[in-house]
Amino acid sequence: GQWNLDQSRHARERQTPEDYLRHSYYENWWIGLKTLLLEKHLISKQELETGKADSNLVDPGLSALQAKDVGEVLLRGGSVEMETEKRPRFALGDKVRVREEKILGHTRAPGYVHGKIGEIERHHGAHVFADRNALGYREAEHLYSIRFRSREIWGENDQASAPFSVRVDLWEPHLETV
Repeated sequence: GQWNLDQSRHARERQTPEDYLRHSYYENWWIGLKTLLLEKHLISKQELETGKADSNLVDPGLSALQAKDVGEVLLRGGSVEMETEKRPRFALGDKVRVREEKILGHTRAPGYVHGKIGEIERHHGAHVFADRNALGYREAEHLYSIRFRSREIWGENDQASAPFSVRVDLWEPHLETV
């Protein structure tokens, strides 16, 4: 309960690109976990280095998750759907462009669709905006499924000779009107 899923992703992504690509999947998770444990002051650097707990750091308000409770906790989860007074800016069939912003933090907008034009295929309603949730702010934004033609993403080349579509779910702040 000390961090959310998007903060966990963000902790893994804050490595240098070279380290992220060099490490295995599990090493990236381990690095993200160490980052969060240190940032949330749940462990000290000394504890991490020595492997010995410092009893002076234990928060009496926290308790360790017991092995017998893991299954129940994992199944409980939490909804990412949210209520909002905001009206959706886009409708089914609208053409939209993915903003070409350089995001320094966590984003769920993949780089290969930045600046690309797609079509709103589905409105999922309002959900927790992952980019802000990674920073600890639980805010609602409308979420859409956008269909991009393969040629829009990869251009006119041999690899894109067979027409197909790619669908990406993106939040309203990632999009602009065409």
